[in-house]
Amino acid sequence: MVNNSGSYFLIQLGIFGYMLFKVSINMLARVFSDYRYARSMGIWAYEENYLVNFGRNTVKLFMESYFDIVFCACLNFWALI
Repeated sequence: MVNNSGSYFLIQLGIFGYMLFKVSINMLARVFSDYRYARSMGIWAYEENYLVNFGRNTVKLFMESYFDIVFCACLNFWALI
């Protein structure tokens, strides 16, 4: 995990920024709901629960990083043998 932790945290920040972006777009769409384009952007940005989706994306990222490390460790062990 130490070697891949730099990219893990950068991707985690990207996920956080993306969710923050979608929340802000949805809030702006609520304010400007009279305009057609604002409503369509709000429909795109709407999610039922932003925190649950953020948690799911975080778990997916952790699992992908973990499997990447396990795969690399198995390859290194196989090369050692």
